[in-house]
Amino acid sequence: MLRSCFKQAVEYGWSIVVRGGGQSFGGQSTCLGGAVVDMTRMTEHGSGRQIGSDWCKCGAGETVGSIQAFLRQRGVRLPIYTSGTDATIGGVLALGGVSGRSFRRGLLAHHVLELEVMGTDGRLWVCRPDHNRNLMDLFLGTAGLAGALVSVCLRTEPLKPWRSRLKVSDIPLEELEEVYRCCVRELELVSLEGFVVRKGETARLEVHAAIECADRLEAERHHSRWESLQLKWPGCSGAMVTTGSIDDPLKFSASLGGWCRDEKYTRLEGLPDGQAALPISLAFHPSDAVVFVKRWARLAAANPDVFATRPYFAMVAARLPGVGNWLRLSESVEHMVAFDIFASFPFQDRIHAQSLLGELAGSAADCRGRLYPYGWMPGTDVLRRLFPKPDGAMHEARRTLDPAGLQRSVLESLFDCPQE
Repeated sequence: MLRSCFKQAVEYGWSIVVRGGGQSFGGQSTCLGGAVVDMTRMTEHGSGRQIGSDWCKCGAGETVGSIQAFLRQRGVRLPIYTSGTDATIGGVLALGGVSGRSFRRGLLAHHVLELEVMGTDGRLWVCRPDHNRNLMDLFLGTAGLAGALVSVCLRTEPLKPWRSRLKVSDIPLEELEEVYRCCVRELELVSLEGFVVRKGETARLEVHAAIECADRLEAERHHSRWESLQLKWPGCSGAMVTTGSIDDPLKFSASLGGWCRDEKYTRLEGLPDGQAALPISLAFHPSDAVVFVKRWARLAAANPDVFATRPYFAMVAARLPGVGNWLRLSESVEHMVAFDIFASFPFQDRIHAQSLLGELAGSAADCRGRLYPYGWMPGTDVLRRLFPKPDGAMHEARRTLDPAGLQRSVLESLFDCPQE
C-alpha cells in the first residue's frame, strides 16, 4: 500500500507527508497541494508484534497507548513514554521522544535497535546502529524528512509499578544547576522534570522527581532520602513527598501520559475555553537555560494573555550511545534542559502570538538553544541557528531515500541550503 502511494505521487508529481497520530502542533502532519499518508491505517491492531527478553518490535503506525498496554501485560515497558498516548511510535521517534524519564534514559530515539524504512522510490531498507547507520540517523528527530518509518524494534525494561515522588515548589531559578547536580548524584532517581512559575518579571521552579519501585514498602522507604535531598536546595518554600501506584490517577503527568491507563492528559492547565495553543520546544545547557528563562519571564510579563500557561521542562541525558545524536547540543554536554513553552490565544490573534514566538525563538538562538520539531517552527533564518547543520552523510542518505524529492518536512530548508 505504501509503495503504491509513493508510486502514484511520483507519477503525478505530488508532495507527500507521512502522518502518525496527528499529535504535532506545527502542521507537521499536513500538506497543502499534496498527499497525506496515514500510517495508523497501515497497521492492523497488534499485527506483526514481537517481543523478546529486552526488546519489542511493532509497526510504526501503532499508538504509544496500544504498545504501552501490550507491554504492561507482560511486566515490561519502553524506556520513554511521552504524554501523547494517541501519538504513533513512528511519530514519537520522528520528533526525538522526550519525557521526565529522559533524565536517565535520554530520548526514545536512543533506544532504537532496528528500523524498517521506505524511501519515495518504494525501496525498503533495514537500518541498525551497525548497518545503514546514516539512513537511521536521518529518520530520527527530522519530522518525516526522509520517507516513511514502517516498523521499529526498541529496547524494553522491567516495569516497576510504584513510585516515590518528590515535589518541591518555589525554587529560585538560579538554583537550577544545583538542583541538577544534586539529583545526578542520586543514582536511583529516574525522572526529573517540572514547571517554570512566573512571578512578575522573575521566574521560580516547581520540580518533580521520582524513584521507581517494585512495591509500596520500597517506595515508602525512600521518603527519608527525599527529606535530606530537599534540604540541599536553598530558597524553596515547601516540599511534598507522595507514594503512587501505576493505577492511581495522577494530578501531574507531563511525562507519564498513559502511565495511568484510564486517563489522558490533553488539556493545558489554565487555558481558557475558546483559545488555541501553540508550543515551541527548545533545549539548552543548564546555565544557558537560566538566561533564556529570564528573557521569557520578561516577555511573558509584557504579554500575560499569550503566555498564560506554565512552561514544562525536563532534564535530558544527552550523551547516551545510540542514534539521533545530531540533536545533541555538543559532545561535551551531559544533560540538556528541554522546554515546552505554549502561547495561547484566540484564533483571530494568531499572527500576534506567532510574532511573539518568533521573538522567543530569536532569544533561544542567542542563548545557544536547540529546537525540537514538535511545535511551532520559526522562519528559516532563525531555524538554521536553532538546528545543527546536516553533514555530508545525512545529505547523501536523503538523496538515497528520496530521489524524487517528494517528501515535505518542516526541516526541509536545512537540507536545501548549500553545504559548507
